[in-house]
Amino acid sequence: KTFDELFFPKKLEFISKIDTFLSTKSNYVKHKVPYKLGITLYGEPGTSKSSIIKALSEYLKADLYLLNLHGKTTDAVKKLLEDVLPGGILVFEDFDSIYSLREPKSEDIKLPYNEFLNILSGIDSLEDIIIIFTTNKLETFDEALLRPGRTDILFEVKTLDLKCTEEFVNYFYNSNTQLNSNIKLISGAELQKIMLNSSLEETLKLLE
Repeated sequence: KTFDELFFPKKLEFISKIDTFLSTKSNYVKHKVPYKLGITLYGEPGTSKSSIIKALSEYLKADLYLLNLHGKTTDAVKKLLEDVLPGGILVFEDFDSIYSLREPKSEDIKLPYNEFLNILSGIDSLEDIIIIFTTNKLETFDEALLRPGRTDILFEVKTLDLKCTEEFVNYFYNSNTQLNSNIKLISGAELQKIMLNSSLEETLKLLE
């Protein structure tokens, strides 16, 4: 999906933050600061966090690198990260399933949390990239991961509001429907599932 096909609250604000990062590369180079952007997307399940990542990849024409830390040793993770090319997007999805604060969530997480942070900060190849974490449970994130330099954009992906719901419905059905202000607000994933299996009239009825 592209951002034109995706609907979530504060979409334009999110895109503006990305554009700001793209337009300020010369400042990073001038002051010898690593040119990378850290993003943490958080919110309820089904709020399109994964779709936002795919739309961002399309927007930037950037390669996606999804890194699964389960079963990976420190050396293995370093080796994988060295293969990330400049201009790419490195993704750690459902990070709350990997660490809770500083503790591994399962025995197959071989990489100590402090070493993970050091790797992110120390690998020279992690330059000119965007690093994205997603989570349903922001409270499981350690403060060290949320500080500037690791998380530069902290963005809550919320359930669709009335405006986004209306835009999504009209886009899907190629209609010009004005929704009632008292409709039921649900996640984008839930709404898409309804629309895929319903007519416009049936969808509006289900949202009452």
